[in-house]
Amino acid sequence: MREQDHRKVTLKYLAESRPSDAMLANFCSEFETLKRVTIPTVIEGLDLLDHSRRLILVREYFIGCTLREYATDRALPFRESKGER
Repeated sequence: MREQDHRKVTLKYLAESRPSDAMLANFCSEFETLKRVTIPTVIEGLDLLDHSRRLILVREYFIGCTLREYATDRALPFRESKGER
């Protein structure tokens, strides 16, 4: 629970204890992308925290399953797998 607004959040961080500059740049880019995209089906990026060179991406909390769990034993229709509607 985030104290400032009492929102449930999820935290994402890099597993590497000493991430490369490229990994940090990619992580920052992911956050910037989440901030720009305002689609109801895309998780909102709320904050990017720096804790001793360990970046923490704060995202809105969501209930669901991972893509791997969703795709297990399920063949996606061609249109859905290509991102078409």
